[in-house]
Amino acid sequence: MLAVTGGKGGTGKTTTALGLAVTLAERRRDPIVIDADVDMPNLHIRAGTDDSGLAALAAGTPIEAAATPAERYPGVSIVGATPGTDLERALRQVRTERPVILDGAAGADERAVTPLRHADAAVVVARQTPAAVTDSVKSVRMSRAVDAPLAGVILSRAAAVPASVETALGVEPLVPVPSVSDPIAHDQARVAYDRILDEWANA
Repeated sequence: MLAVTGGKGGTGKTTTALGLAVTLAERRRDPIVIDADVDMPNLHIRAGTDDSGLAALAAGTPIEAAATPAERYPGVSIVGATPGTDLERALRQVRTERPVILDGAAGADERAVTPLRHADAAVVVARQTPAAVTDSVKSVRMSRAVDAPLAGVILSRAAAVPASVETALGVEPLVPVPSVSDPIAHDQARVAYDRILDEWANA
């Protein structure tokens, strides 16, 4: 599992999770994206699916049955969530050969750490404001602390990576995704997703 994490809300974690999944679908890998933010789940809204999948997974339903194909994103399946679902229990039930992406919560508390504990790798989504960079440094450290190796950092809404951000984060790959109307389909965004996936062994 690949966990998408970040220090701030609104950085583009859900967009990144979907962008990575769409890129995996183009590789014919049949990805599943799980909404792992049980405080403010919104993946099902973005993907146009229902929100019952995580609760079903927590109750013991196999992930292939709990996931719903996303008509908006062909080849991608979604496990939507409702607030308060037992995320730890649900993630313990995940057994599949398909690549799984966890759309995690922002912050550095237990709700953000839980997806990282279950993932075999993580990608941090950052913004280039000073406060957001500081929070992203914390996310990088948190990922390493729970043994979720970094597949890289996405710098959202950026045409390039400033040297100051590169120095502060000190990780590779550090790839920008520009501020465009469709950051899932944009060519430069796809290049970024490909670079992250190339670092993730399960891609």
